[in-house]
Amino acid sequence: MYMHTIVYDLHKPDEDGYTRLTLAIKKECPDHFEIQRSVWIVGSNKSNAELLDTLTESLPSKGYDKLFVSSITLGSQWRNIRGLADFFQTTRTK
Repeated sequence: MYMHTIVYDLHKPDEDGYTRLTLAIKKECPDHFEIQRSVWIVGSNKSNAELLDTLTESLPSKGYDKLFVSSITLGSQWRNIRGLADFFQTTRTK
């Protein structure tokens, strides 16, 4: 399983737009961890391009909204994010 970072910035941030994209992330990546409202770590067997294409369909304003998907390799560091270490441990071993 690959680990990815998903980051997005909605041009017109309304609750419906965030909800639609959040539901798409959770559906596409059952192994997911929300770091901040628009920053996620996910486990998936899909490539960055495949995830980007799939999630783009859920963007409210495809011409203006920003979406970034990147693979995570070993060496990630963080501070004050409870549960992330456990998420990495369980997801990387799938």
